[in-house]
Amino acid sequence: APATTASLLMQKAAIPLWSAGMMILALIFSRSRGGILVMVLMAALLLYLLAFPRRYKFLGTGLLLLFIGIYGGAIGFAEVVDRFTTFYESALYRFDLWRKSLDMLWDHVVTGIGMGSYEFLSPAYLQDVPSSLWFDRAHNEYVELTIELGLPAMLLLVAWLAWGMTRAGATLLRTKKNQRDRNEMNLHDLAAAGAFCGITGLLLHAWVDFVWRLPVIIIYAVVLLAVMHAKRERKEGSGADRPAEGISP
Repeated sequence: APATTASLLMQKAAIPLWSAGMMILALIFSRSRGGILVMVLMAALLLYLLAFPRRYKFLGTGLLLLFIGIYGGAIGFAEVVDRFTTFYESALYRFDLWRKSLDMLWDHVVTGIGMGSYEFLSPAYLQDVPSSLWFDRAHNEYVELTIELGLPAMLLLVAWLAWGMTRAGATLLRTKKNQRDRNEMNLHDLAAAGAFCGITGLLLHAWVDFVWRLPVIIIYAVVLLAVMHAKRERKEGSGADRPAEGISP
């Protein structure tokens, strides 16, 4: 019965739902504009990839927003909103930083300057930056890695990332279509969709920050990749997944 299914879904989703709410609050109050925007995009992507009926998606989203609104409102969103009032000026400043940083690449197009060398060469190339500022990061992983690795190596890396993510995304879309046809939801598919969105978020956030340079992020990314890989191995090994008990909307 629909009521029984909804009850089971809420029981199984309660801990992840409230845990997600706390993590979202932590991200919001970190005041990272790039992180907040990427989070919204990835939440929309996850809702699209999930094969749950729309009423369950609306219910879960509504409860999550209610939780964030109540606890976040108690803390106050004023400082977060203030950060977005300078979004345009900050974007222009970062574009200018990336443009000036690329001068390092034009002097070392093939070989790059070497991993970890950006922070040592940036003072020589960013001479018009105030002396009180020291940009040890380009705040764009793609720009910084291209400068450090060289253009050929970076093109190979981007091609590999694009191939892997396109393949994973196509698999998830096929899975969603099959689930809609069979009217079933599988917990392994849910985990794979969440992992895909997490990796996509890391790739998008890297355009405006240096997230790949943090060891904890790398460990997290490896875990997400392992989840996606385990899902593919399960598909190839068994031919099809068995629906999780009690998760058949």
